[in-house]
Amino acid sequence: MNGKERQHEIYKMLREDGSVKIHDLSEQFDVTRETARRDLYELSQSESVKVIRGGAVLDMVNHETAYAKRLNTNIFAKEAIAKESIELIHDGDTIYLDYGTTCLQIAKTLTRYKNLSIVTNSLPIVNYLYKFDDIDVFVLGGDVRKNEESLYGDTAIAAIKSLSFNIGFFSGSGLTVKSGLTNHHRGEATISRAAASQCEKIIVSVDQSKYGLVYKNRILDLDAIDTLVIDHMQDDQIALFKKHNIDVRTIN
Repeated sequence: MNGKERQHEIYKMLREDGSVKIHDLSEQFDVTRETARRDLYELSQSESVKVIRGGAVLDMVNHETAYAKRLNTNIFAKEAIAKESIELIHDGDTIYLDYGTTCLQIAKTLTRYKNLSIVTNSLPIVNYLYKFDDIDVFVLGGDVRKNEESLYGDTAIAAIKSLSFNIGFFSGSGLTVKSGLTNHHRGEATISRAAASQCEKIIVSVDQSKYGLVYKNRILDLDAIDTLVIDHMQDDQIALFKKHNIDVRTIN
């Protein structure tokens, strides 16, 4: 096994366990500790890996779980959030659906409406909606982000600037009062901000696990959000969002 193959296996171990020890790597791969240490350093230059004393950990601040692995995470909360979110839609609306698994759940509830036009950068949403006769789907161009199955880049930005939306649905990786809605990926955050600027009404739909988390790429400030749909939130937390004139809707 050469160095690249060994590093690939080490990264798989990190994805599964979250951490590895130099001592264990040395024994498992029958290499010196210095070689194991060098493998971890080289991984840290290209992957979300943080070298620590005695080993390495997956850098969870920068690490983003693959889209497919998130599909069933908090699935019942996401389904309930989707059902509440679409109460704001009317027949004939032009709608922007952002990438993410919560927006995919929203897409799956749209078939009760007529004459909808949907614009999205999410390939799973396109693959679900294109078959319905009462829904026209417009796909943004751009570069494909494989682990998130989404499109981003200058081509997508140019397309968005020529469009307008009655309503836009957005999700993210973190939500706080101070930082607003944030996520991991700069390119996707840029797409989301551009789409939001073309929306008459902006809806943020997230499950409660995202509340209190902050990531480096800001999507929306609170003042840009019209409605927040979330499965659960404490009364004092709701009050903070309402100070920004946000209509907060929780799931009963």
